[in-house]
Amino acid sequence: MNKLEQAIIDGARAAHADYECFTGGYWLSYGPESFLTYAIARKIYKEGFYAVPECSPKTIWEEQSDPKPRGRPPKNSRQRFDLVVWNQANNGIVAVLEIKKAWNITNLSGDRKKIDEYLKTNDFGKVAGYLLAYNEAEGKRRTDRTDMLKKRFEYWAQKLNCTLLEPHIKAPRNAEWAWGVALLRLNR
Repeated sequence: MNKLEQAIIDGARAAHADYECFTGGYWLSYGPESFLTYAIARKIYKEGFYAVPECSPKTIWEEQSDPKPRGRPPKNSRQRFDLVVWNQANNGIVAVLEIKKAWNITNLSGDRKKIDEYLKTNDFGKVAGYLLAYNEAEGKRRTDRTDMLKKRFEYWAQKLNCTLLEPHIKAPRNAEWAWGVALLRLNR
């Protein structure tokens, strides 16, 4: 896992901890995607990248080019993503990220397709695509819940042709629920 991927996971963990604290114990599965987005952007920035929420690569391309670009922006660059990550050192776009409260694979497959279409036609060089899914599971025993989430994340990664990077699952000893987040890197 590279430092960007680690920052995404660390940001998701921090968002969950903060949300649980701010709400008096509710898990992030009750929260909006935007809460996660901003926590992840903060961690990404600390690793030497910029992360612009709800942005299109076209916006970055137009505003960071010097001199200002002429002509048309690269194909499919108008598509908005939950986060567009670019390098502070060279203004190059590094990654696009979609964040999803996913209860099933259908929610993720639309975002997978959106990222894939962009990656196939982008003119920004090598750009990585990521899906971050968060979810919860219910079970009678702690091992049931954690295994359930882990298997769900593994299944999604396989069906979506993605690499599963370090899922994070939290399951308190005596509760019936577990919460988890999984970072999926699109395979090309």
